[in-house]
Amino acid sequence: MKCHFVLFGLVLALLGVCAGQSVEAISPIKDAPFSAEIHHRYANGEDLSESMEYVARSGNGSVYFAKVAQFGNFKGSISEITVDDAPSKCRIRIRPFLSKVQRAESGRITGGMAEGGDVILELRQNVRPDLNSVDAVRESWRRTQPCRVDGAGSGGSHGEFRSLGERNVDGMILFGFHTENASDSPAHHVEDYWESDLGFTYSRTNTDFSGPTPKVSTLYVEKLKRGDPAPELFTVQDKYLRPTSAFSKSNTVFISNSVGDLELQRRIESILTASGRFTIVRNSRKADLSVALRIDRQRDDRQAILTISKSPGTRPDLEITRVWLIFPKKDAPDQWAESPLVNTCFANVWAQLENVKAPTTPSDSPFLRDLQ
Repeated sequence: MKCHFVLFGLVLALLGVCAGQSVEAISPIKDAPFSAEIHHRYANGEDLSESMEYVARSGNGSVYFAKVAQFGNFKGSISEITVDDAPSKCRIRIRPFLSKVQRAESGRITGGMAEGGDVILELRQNVRPDLNSVDAVRESWRRTQPCRVDGAGSGGSHGEFRSLGERNVDGMILFGFHTENASDSPAHHVEDYWESDLGFTYSRTNTDFSGPTPKVSTLYVEKLKRGDPAPELFTVQDKYLRPTSAFSKSNTVFISNSVGDLELQRRIESILTASGRFTIVRNSRKADLSVALRIDRQRDDRQAILTISKSPGTRPDLEITRVWLIFPKKDAPDQWAESPLVNTCFANVWAQLENVKAPTTPSDSPFLRDLQ
């Protein structure tokens, strides 16, 4: 038995110490839909903290992952959503619009905190096509089980990686692993974790002995439900954007390009008008919506940002949303107009934005009222 699978698993385990659960840790397998809560608990002496994420996977393999804010004014609210869309291979990250603006009984506006409403689009990278079913995930972990590695510690210290076997929980098969490096290692830790054949980490307990007080981090799953989650989880929902009726009341759009990338501008214009609803106008004063295109080629990830505003679009408080296009490093700027990031990812999201509905009640916020 070759143990390269074990070594790969050990690397994943060590990465998990720092990363916890993530959207990448949920396999995009088909025909195994579910939803669950992922809980994290951290203990450092008497200091305790907890966090949570919502996760779901649809029948086509698309993955939904939502972080819940732990601190600050928006504690308990969803602070970031990631959707890995399996059919298009697009990654959609959403920062939902959050606002504390409200009108007091006296009529005075209070709590002027408002943030979010952005949509970030990327192409998914490093997808493992071999892990495309429950059977494939199960067999991958099962091949790992017979292996045992000694001397796996870092810095010359001896350590251990071994199997904890299999067990059945809630109709899943779980595969357990134990990792430990020697107590004389400067990064001494012990970790037990269980991987589900549904393609995610079911539980993990890591104890870090490197400091004066052991630090214990725990990951566990709650409220696991098998079956199809709500389809709208995998879309850009109205409630994620600033409350506005600008989309539903608009038929004309002006697009500005400050950097002269005409090919990309023309392609975006064709997407904006593909449904037949919107007409491009060349005078911003005659447009219902304004789309400002800005390109940043200086960053390593090279991105284009489309700021969609209610015309005239020169005031920040008239912004409806910003769509960020994060291009792969291998794509040259003169290839961007042909990229699936534009023609698939952005085209799909724009089709959703076109159908954003007006809020049921007008906003009392002076920052948002002009968007109605």
